[in-house]
Amino acid sequence: MIVRAQRAGDEAPPSGYGLTLSAPLRRALWWNIGMYPAPDVLEEVGRVTIAGSRLDIEMGMVWHHLDRTIDLNRARRTSGAAQCRHLRVLAETRLVGELRNQVLAVVDAAEGARRRRNEIVHQDWLLRGPDATRSVAELACVNPANMPKYLEEWGRDSRASQDWRRVPSDSTNVVEGQTVEELRDVERALAEVTTVVSGPTFAVASSRETGRPPGYIDGR
Repeated sequence: MIVRAQRAGDEAPPSGYGLTLSAPLRRALWWNIGMYPAPDVLEEVGRVTIAGSRLDIEMGMVWHHLDRTIDLNRARRTSGAAQCRHLRVLAETRLVGELRNQVLAVVDAAEGARRRRNEIVHQDWLLRGPDATRSVAELACVNPANMPKYLEEWGRDSRASQDWRRVPSDSTNVVEGQTVEELRDVERALAEVTTVVSGPTFAVASSRETGRPPGYIDGR
């Protein structure tokens, strides 16, 4: 939470919620608190998160069928990076021919989609400027008993604004936030890769158990 003074020399109010300020100072001070982007952005971020989880689950299935000593639940909840690492090794050691190529191709596709997902879910969203603030005069009118609820509702507020920025997961730079269209592209990529992964999942299981299609060469 940040209190901003609009005039040089203005002081922030004291800690706590018992605000006693002159009228000119109340008009000059604005209170800033973390909020969330617009509802349409939140919807797409939620879709990206769920689509990413679905991809992790499907990749865990492939891993489990390539190595039956790996518990399915463990394989599903393992990080995407670890899933891809293990699947590459297993594909190189337990598969040959077209089946090997199919599994390695879906691992490459999943890794690319996962990195795009991580860039979204591990970044921070920042809003600065008038859209992020409320007048201290407004807060001064809030009953102290209602202040915790007031601040909670404000902190959960979803605000549409052109001033949203983000801090990427791999730096501390403040850059432009993704558009709804960019977020949707990531969700669609995750969903498409998840659908593609299901093919090799069944192929690996069938090859291991029946020999059709050919390609599984390790009996474990």
